[in-house]
Amino acid sequence: MDYNIYLVDAFTNEAFKGNPAGVVPDARRLNEDQMQKIAIELNASETAFVTSVDRDSYKVRYFSPYGEVDFCGHSTLATFYILALRGYIIPIESGIKTVYIHSNKKRLHVDIYFLDYKIENIVVKMGKPEEVGVIEDRGSFLKHLNLTMEDVNLDNELTDIPIIKLGSKYAIIPIKTKEKLETINMDKKMLRLKLDKLDIQGVHLFFLPEKDSSIIFARNFSNMMNLKEEAATGTANGALIYLLKKKGFINGNQIKAIQGEAMGRESSIYCTIKEKDSDYEVEVGGEGKVVLEGIINV
Repeated sequence: MDYNIYLVDAFTNEAFKGNPAGVVPDARRLNEDQMQKIAIELNASETAFVTSVDRDSYKVRYFSPYGEVDFCGHSTLATFYILALRGYIIPIESGIKTVYIHSNKKRLHVDIYFLDYKIENIVVKMGKPEEVGVIEDRGSFLKHLNLTMEDVNLDNELTDIPIIKLGSKYAIIPIKTKEKLETINMDKKMLRLKLDKLDIQGVHLFFLPEKDSSIIFARNFSNMMNLKEEAATGTANGALIYLLKKKGFINGNQIKAIQGEAMGRESSIYCTIKEKDSDYEVEVGGEGKVVLEGIINV
């Protein structure tokens, strides 16, 4: 049977930038085994499968080449970009159209911004992040990243390496210089063992040029992808803006995270944080670019 399939570079409007995600916009007749095989065949970090539609609500499943994942930020952006671009979601002339996504563990709002019937931006309302702990043995953990305490920017506001949960759990590490951020050289075997032991899904490293900067530089390594670097990560940067706001590194409510530079795949992830009920909620947005579309026969 034939299925439409797309490869979308997420968080960019340029081909061969951003983070590639596969999208199957109508996967209602595919079983789990077929979805996994398609994800392996496409070999993007994640491929999204839209498995059911109920008016403006869409059920989506995500598969990496290594197995199913509960949620993926850049694949969500890519999915709703395709649904709007190819008419699965009817466009409006101008304004915001809100739809809903149901994944294994989340029900989220997605806002699609239109101008003259064209997609301007996709914004995913990610929910409430949570600080769930800190890395106890900082020196040993940093050693697996070929870093020392002198390389990280821990001070009065941030004295430990925090673990932030926003769907997945990330160890978020502030790096003192952009040069050091660009030259990370990790021991993948030892770091994976440490992350597995701590039940952490990834490491997100960032450089803040100055306090209250609206531009952040980041790199992300996903344990679910055998510590392969990710060019753009919506959940990790949503966790990052929460940390920056909570610890007083930024006064404003928005940042632009630049990620993927070391891979030659620069991405722009726009993050917004809002106070709600004495807590914070985050939104992550950006653009998409279709680089491949076709038919897969299963």
